[in-house]
Amino acid sequence: MKKKPEELRSHRWYGVKDLRSFGHRSRTAQMGYHRSDYAGKPVIAIINTWSDINQCHAHFRVRAEEIKRGIVVGAIEPGQRLTELDLAATLQVSRSTIREALMQLTREGVLAAEPYKGIHVASASAADIMHLARLRESLDLLALDELYADATGDRLELVEQAWHVFEGLESHPDPLARHQAHIEFHRAVWAAAGSATLMQVAPVVEGLMTVALARDLQVRPDPARAHSSHA
Repeated sequence: MKKKPEELRSHRWYGVKDLRSFGHRSRTAQMGYHRSDYAGKPVIAIINTWSDINQCHAHFRVRAEEIKRGIVVGAIEPGQRLTELDLAATLQVSRSTIREALMQLTREGVLAAEPYKGIHVASASAADIMHLARLRESLDLLALDELYADATGDRLELVEQAWHVFEGLESHPDPLARHQAHIEFHRAVWAAAGSATLMQVAPVVEGLMTVALARDLQVRPDPARAHSSHA
């Protein structure tokens, strides 16, 4: 049986004259859709997190980076418990925005979630940092085998380009920018190797690297060391 437009579930999202419906219409307009694209029609949407396609949710990325910056500079310590309420008050945003940012950082491995205990920053002991350094070195060596096997030199050229970006941000005033450049350099090495396996494990390693490098920087506060150790 065909439903009337006002009987559609999406009518409650777009057709009702209330604040919630107004918010849905506004965000849809920001994404480039005209009213004629959805008025009186069934609407199916999957909204999970930000993407380059759906810039409407780019603020989730901004909030996640603010939390990550706190970890990198040491304002948020490894093992520290994080709550939506406290972060929402500190960053002056809604709890739903904080919830999505925390979920993303948990997927990246920067945060850890435990049943009945909540979310906390992943911990990194001295032994953890040493193990991670060895793991990263092993992954880099696997990637280098592929890079040097490339007779064209194209793959090494990609790594050189990534190195110049890393080098250019060595003295950047934002510690998160320096940290991200470090992470992205290693990602570029693995990506240039053309190994699907390396790229599958990269997100997990990068999340752990964020916590490990933040702790290492607190113990040995020398931002230039991360760059010079790769030169």
